[in-house]
Amino acid sequence: MATDAVKTADRTLDLLEAFARIKEPLSLSELARQLDCPVSSCHGLIRTMKARGYLYGLQHRRQYYPTRRLLNIGAVIAAHDPLVERLLPILEDLRARTEETVIVGHRQDDEIVYLHVLEGPQTIRYAASPGDRKPLHSSALGKSFLGLLDEEALTVFLEGRRLARVTANTITQAAELKADLQRSRRRGYFVTRVKTSPT
Repeated sequence: MATDAVKTADRTLDLLEAFARIKEPLSLSELARQLDCPVSSCHGLIRTMKARGYLYGLQHRRQYYPTRRLLNIGAVIAAHDPLVERLLPILEDLRARTEETVIVGHRQDDEIVYLHVLEGPQTIRYAASPGDRKPLHSSALGKSFLGLLDEEALTVFLEGRRLARVTANTITQAAELKADLQRSRRRGYFVTRVKTSPT
């Protein structure tokens, strides 16, 4: 029962992300294909979401599209995020002074999840979205969390851990990561990209 509930939650989120990705109405068969699930299961999900006011049907084309209910609910939830609400004036001031993208994140197990993103005003800028997740060792934000750990806690964290390569410059060796964190602590800030020596 619990496994079925988790699968249903996954499919609901997959359905919403499919609409965000494709940006147009989809038929039952198209949605089932996007969700990689049986048409019968997809039909039950659509029926429930229609009944709750999250989807509407385009009868003449037998397609579906989300209503703005999710947007309205999301806006209310986002406006009362306790962490972002408290930090927003600081984040906005930081963006104004640096003209760079500013991100606030939260450590969630071995990853950083982005809670809020204020994109910088420059044409070429770092782009990210709330809800994006990054391994701790692969981003400046994640490294700043690792940099708060004392040596013993950092050693325990890294022991036997595989550091996945996210980009060509991701540090994947524990000793090299420790050295990078030590340099970052000394200079007072952390960086995502680390220059690698030519091989």
